[in-house]
Amino acid sequence: MHSRLIPVAVLVMGLVLVGAVACGGSSSPKALATGSANATATLSGTPHNALKQVQDAIDAAPGYAIEVQQHNFVLMRWGGADGGKVQVGAHGTQAKATLARTGESNATYTIFDTGGATYFQRSTCQQAFRIPGENVSVLNPYMLAATQAIAKATDASVSGAAITATVMGLGKVTIQVDPANSRPITITGANASGPIVWTFKDWKGATVAAPSPVAGERGPGGIPC
Repeated sequence: MHSRLIPVAVLVMGLVLVGAVACGGSSSPKALATGSANATATLSGTPHNALKQVQDAIDAAPGYAIEVQQHNFVLMRWGGADGGKVQVGAHGTQAKATLARTGESNATYTIFDTGGATYFQRSTCQQAFRIPGENVSVLNPYMLAATQAIAKATDASVSGAAITATVMGLGKVTIQVDPANSRPITITGANASGPIVWTFKDWKGATVAAPSPVAGERGPGGIPC
């Protein structure tokens, strides 16, 4: 009698173990699927909606910093700008940058853009100067909330978490987007002088004040101090 009971008990235990493995196995693929979905999240809707999604995220941010790789990127009332760093305040109404100026390899410039006036100080000078004119905003191309440049982009297409579009002042670029918050990670493109790579970091505000004292009005270059 005992010899018949043992195989039955073994059979029952085997069924319990199989059921436990099946239950455990069903939870693991679900967890993997969730992680995979998060990792491959994409921009939603039409290219126009995707651009608006990114623009809205920029507009809502307290500000950001951009590490700039570029050569002879032309800025209004300034001329060509090379690499450096740009800090942009909330709503893109002010910015501060440290950039090399194309053709001046022995110095950098700190640029203070209040949204209506721009001041600068060359690294070899003790004096700061104001660029002549009204409503001069040298750093305007980096102030993406004020310009609404992403929302106004044209010829857009979307692939995963990247948008390719023509952006005013930049030309044809690829905007790599963080799917977790719709903020740009990088904007990459090129001009006649080489590649342009803007890397977005430090999503926090920057407060910009005009330097003091200001020695007078003039443009950059020509007077190295």
